[in-house]
Amino acid sequence: MSIFKLIFLGGLALSTMNLMAQDDDLSKLVEAAATPDSDVPVIASFKTTRLINLSTIEQVKRGELDFRIAHRFDKIAGSGGGTTNFFGLENVSDIRFSFDYGIMDRWAIGIGRSKGAYELRELWDINSKFKVMMQEKNGFPLAISINGGLTYTTMTSSGNAGDIVNFNKTAAHRFNYFGQVLIARKLNEMFSIIVSPTIVHRNLVDFGDNNTHFAVGIGARAKISKRAAIIVDYYQLINKSSYQSSRNYTPPIGLGFELETGGHVFHIILSNNGGMMESQFIPKTNEDPFAGNFRLGFNISRVFTILKDK
Repeated sequence: MSIFKLIFLGGLALSTMNLMAQDDDLSKLVEAAATPDSDVPVIASFKTTRLINLSTIEQVKRGELDFRIAHRFDKIAGSGGGTTNFFGLENVSDIRFSFDYGIMDRWAIGIGRSKGAYELRELWDINSKFKVMMQEKNGFPLAISINGGLTYTTMTSSGNAGDIVNFNKTAAHRFNYFGQVLIARKLNEMFSIIVSPTIVHRNLVDFGDNNTHFAVGIGARAKISKRAAIIVDYYQLINKSSYQSSRNYTPPIGLGFELETGGHVFHIILSNNGGMMESQFIPKTNEDPFAGNFRLGFNISRVFTILKDK
């Protein structure tokens, strides 16, 4: 056998072995793709930490700071609305500035200041959110977080007995609290939903009202493009008091348009509640949206990186 035949047969054998090895590697890749890891987390169920009124399971990561500005204007129509106040734009019902910082990827704390609505004004608030479980692509089907906080009013006490802003008896009457479990699921790349059992406790309330209220929040986000989405949320109060019935209590509801532009997320919204803290809008909303008592508002979120992991 000539040297050329030996070279040809040797090259053919090496080529065959190489093709068999490549085919084996390709089979492994196809098998791995068909059975992805069950613990891969589902991300970006929502774009920010809040929809309209309802908190989401999203939170800032470790070392990040979320600066938020939120406005609620006066009523667009209905009693007190219309052209007399330029459809609510001449008056601000509530405004809030807040900072949320990620202690860990699963735990964030925040502080905020709001004008306040209804009787209580000059509100400071602190809050904390912890992510208990993450939704997984082929594993656990839900994302679960715990969220809670308190508000404190710096208003001057009225000194009138029986007044909701009389804090002379005890400074504890300046505090209100809330806690909730956030349960969410990203159904697909376009649609996410969230349910939130919530408890609100107020130390000082009007005669006939409840100190403690239970409610369930429901929200959803539907993407309409890569950077835009429709958002909606609603709170159903469970134990409505006689005081609330006499004041024509109406569940808070909101509808909004979400737009992401670079590092900012904008929400342009319509809602029937004046206040923005859970201890305000859950027990105090009394404006019927079917009578045109909606308010225009907006939320702006900007995330900054404070500490970078090495």
